[in-house]
Amino acid sequence: MLQKGFTLIIHINLISHQLLPNVIGTLSNSLENMKIVLVLGDNKLKEKAELLTDFYRKKGITEVDTIICQTSTDHAKLFERAEALYEQLRSEYPDAMIAVNATGGTKPMSIAFTQVFDQLTNNSMAFYTDTIEKKNTILTNPHDNKFEALPYRSVLTIDESLYLNQFVVNSEINEHCREHDDIVSRRTTTEYLLALSKREANLISILNKLTQQTKFGSQNFTAIVKAVPQFATIQKCYHELEQANLVSFNSDDNTLTFLSESAARYIGGAWFEEFAYLAAHDAGIEYVATSVDGHWLKR
Repeated sequence: MLQKGFTLIIHINLISHQLLPNVIGTLSNSLENMKIVLVLGDNKLKEKAELLTDFYRKKGITEVDTIICQTSTDHAKLFERAEALYEQLRSEYPDAMIAVNATGGTKPMSIAFTQVFDQLTNNSMAFYTDTIEKKNTILTNPHDNKFEALPYRSVLTIDESLYLNQFVVNSEINEHCREHDDIVSRRTTTEYLLALSKREANLISILNKLTQQTKFGSQNFTAIVKAVPQFATIQKCYHELEQANLVSFNSDDNTLTFLSESAARYIGGAWFEEFAYLAAHDAGIEYVATSVDGHWLKR
């Protein structure tokens, strides 16, 4: 979006509940020589603006200002505030490119700021971020648009996306973790359990009940489960899990021993989460994580 000859680009983000479109539109550009202005209609979304300010500064963007329009619905007042901001920015930064992301804010905010900043001949534009079609579109008469297509890039990790939704990740498993290799090594067993769930769902229910008896996830984990079912199809399942070094089955004393708490957790349902994780990797999704643990920010 930053064309040759511009020494600075000023991004104007209209704040709403959804912050991702603003961030994608902003970070699709080089972070060098950038200033950001966050626009609030009123104080109702002040925490969102503070969160976004903190996010941008963590990304190394130091020039982040916030203005409040005192209204989110009065188009005339919003138009006046947009005009005042335009004149201020054009006076302070005469050679800058100004870009309003009209995706956020209320409809009156978006319309007012688009009307004021749609001045391509004066190096000012409004654009819309389409996260479905993955494109940033300049909102002006197409016949007057002589600018190159705006960039749309993959700019966020899972951690950053969750943070912008007020969730902080403490830990996760991704392709850079040792646990990723463990998940890959269990692929054959995971696919076996998936096929089993389609063919004989009752066996999956039995396995779930057996793993629940271990009390995995608590301080009272018990590896040995007694009096387990022994009909032919479930015995075959036990042997498959033995081959994967997850359990030990003793038909003589009718016990099933889980070789670890993580094995019980896996058989008790984590296998399906791992299947989804592997499927996402196989599909070529850029950033995949599982077992994401964290906490919500105060709201």
